[in-house]
Amino acid sequence: MEKSEHVIECTWENVEPLPKVSFSQYIMDALASHPGHNALVEASTGASITFPCLAEDIRRLSHGWSSKPSEGGGALQEGQVVCLVTPNVLQAPTVFLAAACAGAAVTLANPLYTPEELRRHLLDSKTDWLVVHPLFLASAKAASQGLQLQGLYVLTPKDFGTADGNSVPSVFNFSSEPPTDWRPAPMEDEQIVALPFSSGTSGVPKGVMITSKNLVTAMVACRHRNYLQLKGQEDQVMAILPLFHVFGLGMVLNSLCQGSTSVLVARFVPEDFLNTIQKYKITMVPLVPPLALFLDKDPRAKEYDLSSLRLIVCAAAALAADVQRSLSEKLNGLLIRQGYGMTETTLATHTSDPSTKQYGSVGTLVAYCQGKVVDRETGLSLGPNQNGEVCVKGPWIMKGYLGNDEATRQTFDEEGWLRTGDIGYYDENNAFYIVDRIKELIKYKGFQVAPAELEGLLLTHEAVKDTAVVGLKDEEAGELPVAFVVLKPGVNVKEEGIVQWIADRVAPHKKLRGGVRFTDAIPKTASGKILRRNLREQINS
Repeated sequence: MEKSEHVIECTWENVEPLPKVSFSQYIMDALASHPGHNALVEASTGASITFPCLAEDIRRLSHGWSSKPSEGGGALQEGQVVCLVTPNVLQAPTVFLAAACAGAAVTLANPLYTPEELRRHLLDSKTDWLVVHPLFLASAKAASQGLQLQGLYVLTPKDFGTADGNSVPSVFNFSSEPPTDWRPAPMEDEQIVALPFSSGTSGVPKGVMITSKNLVTAMVACRHRNYLQLKGQEDQVMAILPLFHVFGLGMVLNSLCQGSTSVLVARFVPEDFLNTIQKYKITMVPLVPPLALFLDKDPRAKEYDLSSLRLIVCAAAALAADVQRSLSEKLNGLLIRQGYGMTETTLATHTSDPSTKQYGSVGTLVAYCQGKVVDRETGLSLGPNQNGEVCVKGPWIMKGYLGNDEATRQTFDEEGWLRTGDIGYYDENNAFYIVDRIKELIKYKGFQVAPAELEGLLLTHEAVKDTAVVGLKDEEAGELPVAFVVLKPGVNVKEEGIVQWIADRVAPHKKLRGGVRFTDAIPKTASGKILRRNLREQINS
């Protein structure tokens, strides 16, 4: 029997009941409540859109898209899936929210995917509509070849002319004047709104079903205790984390809900990153640990005025305590809030209080969330300062994995607790600490790398008999993928050849940056499961 004293509750005061409203209605009401200052700014071009204009663009596109037939003969239907392939540009949030208001689900794919990777994403997400930034049009065309999609559209205000003299229609062609009584499509709590992809605790990437209630919970919770330190139009929030990452998407949605300006940055370039903080007087920036490390260690940071920064929210991987302490001291008055969560939890389930200076802790539970630490052998919850698997529960937690009931069952226990795959403990003040990971996932600069995906690809190489992929610890990147490879008898291939072979077939974050280690055998259990811990200890000792 579960001991109730070992289930940790959020201790925040005055937590309001969750509103009975759909995500689309919640965010449209929020947009309407803000005055005419900028909602979004594109850092590279200076292009911008105000809150009233953004709300109008969403209404027009959502209404037209769901009512006007496409060239393929249909309109966007409730429950269909829109795949958005784009860097962080001005039009992306409009398309995401317009699709949501039409009752569709949106999956955001990494624009740097190879055509083969993108094709798998389209198939696994059951995509109906594909909307792509022109920079990645060639890859999208190759990926969608032969698929029965509703249509392929570009994420530009106008049709995009291609080099062969043809053109690809703009998704904004659907925009039309909605009736005065237009409202977002009705949406149940469990209706899927977003479909980010995650490897979970093991295996290949899977579609994570994020529901309307999940997103409303995340938006409401972030208002409590001034979690993001936002003060409406006074704040400029840098949106440098990619929108296809749930952390990046969640921060832009929160910024919109709270009336702050999101400054969109398409990719990390050191000087551009620093200049954007200085030029736009950025007050809050969500970062992954490698970017926090850059701010702390890179001498170029001293050449820019970063005094506008009030808060850094760091998540997606553990931030080293010494980096957190050093950065806080260098940027006098800067608050650094560390968060802990997974794609499967929508946003962070734990957050630290910067004022306590508990460096290294991921903090206490946020509103609407329960947590416990479980002994993996007995299944019993543990008391303070005892290591076990961190488990969480609450309306933040995903509905499950799309089309993968078995993976969903393995991720939840019989009482509905989500197993995070992380080993940690909590102290007497209910502050949590993550000390190890039992899940197979590799974290490269905050991006997920699934060992099983790379292993499956390596096994198609003509020289590879067996393989295992693990993470090599790296101060800057967090971890670097390393492949242990058993070669077939009589073949002769060099490490660089396999590294390049993989690089030609995967997105940049999946490259074997830690190299290839040739070995006579891959250590496995009697049942054939790879003993990854043995390999990790071998390269990280």
